[in-house]
Amino acid sequence: MLIIEYLGTDISNIANELKKISIILPVGSNITYNFIKKNITLSNYYHFKLYKYIAIHDSLNAYKLIFNLKENESIIPILNLLFKFFTKLIDYHLDKNYHNTSYIFNIAAKNYSLKKIIKIISFIRKADIQSKGIDSCVKKTEILKELIYHILN
Repeated sequence: MLIIEYLGTDISNIANELKKISIILPVGSNITYNFIKKNITLSNYYHFKLYKYIAIHDSLNAYKLIFNLKENESIIPILNLLFKFFTKLIDYHLDKNYHNTSYIFNIAAKNYSLKKIIKIISFIRKADIQSKGIDSCVKKTEILKELIYHILN
């Protein structure tokens, strides 16, 4: 199940990761939870799951995903995704003729006011600066945890 959580259900993606595992896993060893956590890179599937949980304001699942993030995982793609998402929500709030057919997007528009979105974008910018090592020596995962806290509260 953890492999599916990390990679999604794309069979070719899973097959590629299993090939990589077969190369680095010592003969006769078992694939363990810690081995998967250490050696499998989270896919875009993970990022979009986080996006969905934030959109529908599902704190529990959003935090679960963040706590599974590896220390060396780049948070830049996540920050970019969140920035684009919240700027689209601003467009939605300012343009009453704006139509987005995404069910998740429409729920998010109800969950986040324009005032809250503007605060969130400032938190995303701060997290971006910190993730690049400016004014911060905090681990990237901690930066992301703090950002998610500010978004969901």
